[in-house]
Amino acid sequence: MSVKWFVVPALWILPGPVIPAATVWDGPILSYTQPGRDPTQPANQDRLTPEVWLTRASSAGLFNARAESSFIRGSSPTGTEWAYGQLSDYSTLSYRNWEAWHGNNPPSSLGRDAVLHLISEDIYLRSASIPGAALAAVSLTIVRPREWCLNPVRRCYCWPDWPCSP
Repeated sequence: MSVKWFVVPALWILPGPVIPAATVWDGPILSYTQPGRDPTQPANQDRLTPEVWLTRASSAGLFNARAESSFIRGSSPTGTEWAYGQLSDYSTLSYRNWEAWHGNNPPSSLGRDAVLHLISEDIYLRSASIPGAALAAVSLTIVRPREWCLNPVRRCYCWPDWPCSP
C-alpha cells in the first residue's frame, strides 16, 4: 500500500496596506499678517510646512510660493483644500480649492470657521480669515503646534514668537 502525500499550499494572510493617520493640528493660535506685497520674500510667505508657503501678490488670490510663482485661477494655492466647519469634524467636511471654497468672493470667508487640509502632508488645521486694517490686508489665522519650528537640522519651523527649543 502506498501513501500519497498531498501538499496544500499555505495561504499567507498579510495585513492590508498601512495607511498613516492624518495629522490634526489643534494647538495654540498664531495669526499671520503678510507684511508686504512681494511674494518672493520669505517674510511675506506663511510657511506652514516645507511644501506649503501661503502668500499673495498685490492683486489676485492666495498661492503656494513653494510650488507656484503666482495665483492660478481654479487651483491655487496648490497642495491645499479648504472647507467651512470645525476642526473636530475634519474627516466629514467637503473640501474644495481655495477659490471654489469661498465662491470667488474672498470677503465671504471673513470670520467663518474653516479647516485647511495640506494635502501632501495630510495635515488638517483650523483656519480663519479676519479683516485687517483694509480689505486688501487680510490676516490669515492658522493654528500650529508649538513643537513645529524651522530648523534645517531638525527639519522643523520656528516662528518669531516661538523660540526654537534646543
